[in-house]
Amino acid sequence: MTLNKVVAGNAARRCAKSNRISRHALGFLFLLWATQTSAIQSCYDQVHATRDRPVPERILYVLIDQTTPWTSREVQQISGLVSNWPRPGDMIRVLTFSAVSEDRIQGEGRGQDIVEEFVVQSDALPSEDVQDRWRSSQVRTFRACFPNQILKVKIAIKYKMPSIFEKTDKNIGKSEILQSLHRFATTRLRQAADPGKVTVLIASDFLENSNVMSFYRDAETVVVDDDVALAYADQLGLIPNFQGASVFGIGLGVGSHVHKSFRKVHSIVSFWEKYFAQGNAKLIELGRPTLQRERLD
Repeated sequence: MTLNKVVAGNAARRCAKSNRISRHALGFLFLLWATQTSAIQSCYDQVHATRDRPVPERILYVLIDQTTPWTSREVQQISGLVSNWPRPGDMIRVLTFSAVSEDRIQGEGRGQDIVEEFVVQSDALPSEDVQDRWRSSQVRTFRACFPNQILKVKIAIKYKMPSIFEKTDKNIGKSEILQSLHRFATTRLRQAADPGKVTVLIASDFLENSNVMSFYRDAETVVVDDDVALAYADQLGLIPNFQGASVFGIGLGVGSHVHKSFRKVHSIVSFWEKYFAQGNAKLIELGRPTLQRERLD
């Protein structure tokens, strides 16, 4: 009997054992790997078949702006959206970014404004050919491990996300969003095997305040001339190719008074909509500040 049939046949038994599984999953919190490369152990690793692990079906990049003064409302929605996103075979990579000014990177090395906080991947079932090659003991071990993988992924995300938001610093003067997104798109996103299967969730106030461009004047947000700002960003080479990835934004205007002015909000939203369109990204929704949807699918 293949693993696919076994997993389907065990659905009812898993429901009956949900309480016991939950207890095991809570205990798993204390066994999370202390590494930035993976937040949970793969079932393929447990059966010593790491090379047989399929490549991710989909990838979600979560970019969190550490210069944004997050509230519990946004933190809760972001954590919920991320934890509810994965299906078997999916990967989530959570990164943070901040200003690239000298005082922020001193002692860390230039270019460390984008930091990968953790990676988590849910296992997909092995192919029939792989199952045929495995020993019966490997099949049994994988069969016992696989049903809990998605639950472990969700718990790992909910366990780790709050600590990431605790690192944010609203006192950072600069907000170099354009440069950080450019660096992300031209490095990590460019390396993706199939950008069409990539989703990007950008958590930021989207209020650029850098040496190259600022949406502020005298510490107050301003109405942005979106076409002029976009042309200038393009002239500086700050509009990268997002490779057709689906993009969600959350947090626009958080911690500011920008929402008191319809013209200000409209101009900033218009800039980012044109920015992503010119950068070959599929902007699905830009939250002002939160998203109106419950899922990123």
